Amino acid sequence: MSPRSFRPPRFLPASSGTGAAVLVLLLAGLPSAQAQTATPALVPPVQATQPADPGNAKGGYVLPEPGAPRAAPPASAAPPPPPSPEAQETLRLVNAYRAAGATCGSQRYEPAPPLAWSAALEQAALKHARDMAARRDMSHTGGDGSSMSQRVGREGYAWSALGENVSAGYRSIADGLRGWMQSPGHCRNMMGAQFREIGVGAAFTSGDSFGWYRAMVLGTPR
Repeated sequence: MSPRSFRPPRFLPASSGTGAAVLVLLLAGLPSAQAQTATPALVPPVQATQPADPGNAKGGYVLPEPGAPRAAPPASAAPPPPPSPEAQETLRLVNAYRAAGATCGSQRYEPAPPLAWSAALEQAALKHARDMAARRDMSHTGGDGSSMSQRVGREGYAWSALGENVSAGYRSIADGLRGWMQSPGHCRNMMGAQFREIGVGAAFTSGDSFGWYRAMVLGTPR
């Protein structure tokens, strides 16, 4: 989907052994036309809750994963670095959408509390974006078979609710956010009042029709 046209979600075929270089950039746009030669695309978002809430499975967007890792980070862990300027701008844009309220498909969402930036969720999103770009495969399943909750667990994030949006082909984070907001399921993730924190990452791969691969992870700590 894109702000200009809509099409069914699709996957790009996985590619290996091509020798194409993968350039990983966090939340940055690329002015070159090389960044996009195909219509941007999305796959349905996913969510998970702890414990699972069967009554919240609207439209198939909730994916309960009660066995997901929930280990807390070590008590001696150093404080995370402050968000980069790009991350701060992303957070500002997301919170502006939440403050305004939105209609996601046929469902109206009233203004939601602002999100805080999470370094752990940022790392989970960035690593997944890098993996999608390397494989040229837009999916919620990692190249190692990992799920959203497993990737977040690897970063030591103890969570009670999670959501993930992914996209391909959007050259800037602003375009990517607009694309997600125009897709009912992705919009519901971004507007969900159950989420308290967010992290977003992006990766670019050359010689690919989409170029940019993006991931957003939303969460609520335990």
